[in-house]
Amino acid sequence: MLLALLLADTTVAVVLTATLSVALGIIGGNSLEFATFVFASGVIGALSISRRERTTAFVRAGVFVSFTNLVASMAFRLYDGTYDLIALSQLTAAAFANGILSASITFAIFSWVGRLFGITTSIQLLELARPTQPLLKQLALKAPGTYHHTLIVANMAEQAAEAIGADSLLTRIGAYYHDIGKTLRPYFFIENMTERENIHDRLDPKTSAQIIISHVRDGLELARRQKLPVEVQHIIAQHHGTTLVSFFYQQARQRVEGREIDEAEFRYPGPRPRTREAAIVMLADVEAAVRSAHPASLEETERLVRQFINVRLVSGELDECDLTLRDLDRIREAFVSVLKGVFHPRIQYPTEPREQGRVVGPLVAPSVREPVADMAKE
Repeated sequence: MLLALLLADTTVAVVLTATLSVALGIIGGNSLEFATFVFASGVIGALSISRRERTTAFVRAGVFVSFTNLVASMAFRLYDGTYDLIALSQLTAAAFANGILSASITFAIFSWVGRLFGITTSIQLLELARPTQPLLKQLALKAPGTYHHTLIVANMAEQAAEAIGADSLLTRIGAYYHDIGKTLRPYFFIENMTERENIHDRLDPKTSAQIIISHVRDGLELARRQKLPVEVQHIIAQHHGTTLVSFFYQQARQRVEGREIDEAEFRYPGPRPRTREAAIVMLADVEAAVRSAHPASLEETERLVRQFINVRLVSGELDECDLTLRDLDRIREAFVSVLKGVFHPRIQYPTEPREQGRVVGPLVAPSVREPVADMAKE
C-alpha cells in the first residue's frame, strides 16, 4: 500500500506482493493458504489505495483488505471442513484487525514520510484545500476579487489536468495559491479595486509594472513562510513565466517616444513552467482576459482562449514543459467548457410596469399588492 502511494504505481506493489507471498509461503512450511492470503490482501490493498484524491481512500482500503483477508482464510477453512465456531470468530476478528491496522499504519507512515523527506503527499494537498487555511482565508478577506478569480482558475485547471492525465489535485491546489502574493497590495490589482479611480493613474508605468510583477515574489515568500509543498511553490514561481506586462510596457513606450525602453523591467523574472501542472495554471489565467473582454458568444470565448494559448506557445513560454499540441487542444476544450458556464449570456429581466402609482405584474402576490401600492403612493 505504501509503494502504491509513494510511487503512484501499483505495478511495483503487485510484483513485490507476489514475491513476498511466495517467500512467506515457503517459510511458513510451503503453505498455499498463507501465500494466497498474503498475495490477495496485498494486491487488493495496493489497488484500492491507488486513488488517493480523498482521505477516505484509506478507510476504503482497510475495509477491502479486511474482507479479502476473511474470504481468503475462510475459503481454506471451509474446504478443510473446519467449522469450529470459536476459531472462525477469532479468524474473523483477526482479518478485520489486520485490515484496519494496515490502513492506519499506511496512513501514519505516508504522512510522516512526506514531511520528513519533503515528498508532497495527497494528505498535505487536501489539507491545503480547506478554506480555513491561513493563506486562503487571508486572500478571501483582503483580496476578494482575486479569491474569486482563483476559484474559477482552479476549476479550469483541474478539468484540464484530468483531460491530459496530469496531477489534477496538485494542479487545483497550485491554482488556489498562485496569486497569494496579491494579498500584500490587493488594491493595485484591477479585480480588487472598489473605487472608480485607478491607483495606477498616479504612478509611472515602470513603477506600476514592478508592483504587478512583485506579486510572484511576494507569493513565493509567503509560501515558504507557511512551508507549502515545493511543487506548489514551483507553480507560484512559474505561473507567469517570463511574460511581458504588456499594458504598462506599451504605456511607457507612448510616454517616452524616441527613447529606448528596457523590456526586461516589464517582464516577469520566471522561470518558465517546467511541469505540465505549472503550465496549465499559467494557461488558466486566461480567465482574467475572458472576464475583461466580456465575450457575447461561445465562439468569441473560444477564440479568446485559443489566442491566449497560441501567444504563450509562440513566445516560448511552454518550451520547458512536456505538453504536446494535442494536450493544448484538450486543455483549450476543458477551459471553454468551464468558462461557458461562468460567462454565459443572461436574460435581461423586464422591470415591473407602474401604472398610476400601482405596482402591476405577476411578481407581486395578490395579498401584498395593495400595501405595496400604498407605499408607492406615499
